[in-house]
Amino acid sequence: MSSLTTLRLRDCRLYGKFPTSIFRLPNLQFLNVEDNENLTGCLPEFHRTSPLKALEIARTNFFGILPDSIGNLESLSILALNECNFSGMLPASLGNLAQLTILHLGTNHFWGKIPSSLSNLTQLTHLRLGNNNFDVGALLLILGKLSKLSVIDLEGMKIHGDIPQSLANMTQLTYLSLRSNELLGQIPSWLMNATQLIALDLSHNQLQGMIPSSISQLEHLESLDFADNNLIGKVKIDIFLKLLNLNAFYLSGNKLTVLSKNSTNTTLPKIISLGLASCNLREFPDFLRFQDELRIVFLGNLPSDYFHNWNAMKMAKTEIWTYMQEASESLIAGTWTSSLPPPSLSFQSDDSKFPSGVDWIVIFMGLGSGLIVGLVIGQALTTRYHEWFVMTFGKGNQTQRRKGRRN
Repeated sequence: MSSLTTLRLRDCRLYGKFPTSIFRLPNLQFLNVEDNENLTGCLPEFHRTSPLKALEIARTNFFGILPDSIGNLESLSILALNECNFSGMLPASLGNLAQLTILHLGTNHFWGKIPSSLSNLTQLTHLRLGNNNFDVGALLLILGKLSKLSVIDLEGMKIHGDIPQSLANMTQLTYLSLRSNELLGQIPSWLMNATQLIALDLSHNQLQGMIPSSISQLEHLESLDFADNNLIGKVKIDIFLKLLNLNAFYLSGNKLTVLSKNSTNTTLPKIISLGLASCNLREFPDFLRFQDELRIVFLGNLPSDYFHNWNAMKMAKTEIWTYMQEASESLIAGTWTSSLPPPSLSFQSDDSKFPSGVDWIVIFMGLGSGLIVGLVIGQALTTRYHEWFVMTFGKGNQTQRRKGRRN
């Protein structure tokens, strides 16, 4: 054991207490026991002679505080302690880890001030601090000195005010999450200078104003989430469809009016997940008919005259499902209403009537080569008619359909 340099036991269903003696093996450089949720333990005191370069124990049940002596690990380049049960304040000695490139501390129980010494970590490329109870006072100044950052996750840190100006010069950013903070003001145009962004999440804040049309400059973007803010104005779906790498985007929960027009299949991104609820859609978005990889779509409240009653839905669905048939030959949409018709959705005697203002959520799920499961007709269906919903779209029924296709 004394000659061991690398120990990787990731996702091995380990449990019990991890021996602290392993941390002290004289030649150990790489230790990874991530994704063993029943593995517990504490970090020991570390000596300056330790050759550790990577300490990865994320998503385990390790607990306790970070010892001051963690600053003795001067060769450390990766420190991944996210999604554990660590607590206490961060020791200022973290600033001694001059070789550190990855620092993941998110989703623990840390609290208190973030040490200003973290600004010494000038080689840092990945920083995840979200979902703790930090005082973020010094954080924005620290960020301004970490120019090599490409991944920043500050979710749920109660950052208040405008999107931090200290991010303006971080042109190497590929991932930025400021989700679930207290951000105000508008989405700044300078953010569009981060042209290497692959994922941008500003959801669950209080951002206002319009979405900058210059967002189409983020040509590498794969995931975009602006949901649940106070964004306003008309926005053309085209500015997002120009992002050819985009596979997920969410605008739900704002005060936007999304404008869609007829599309062609020449240059469109392949969307997997889409959220446009409460975006004042006037019609079923035309571009969806070309989305053969789509899985989930939240469209929210379609116009009340779109489906007047159950019989009208049967007729109108022809138009909708015609779009969908181009995405898959194995749709079940044409059979589910006849094989197991839903009960009346009316609270009156005429069971052909729909209640007004129904939320329509189109759900796409991978069923072999097929995609469409059906329409979830808001809370009225999924609660009052739960049994019918489960029988129609439940896992067991989906499995039977899969088997049927194989036979």
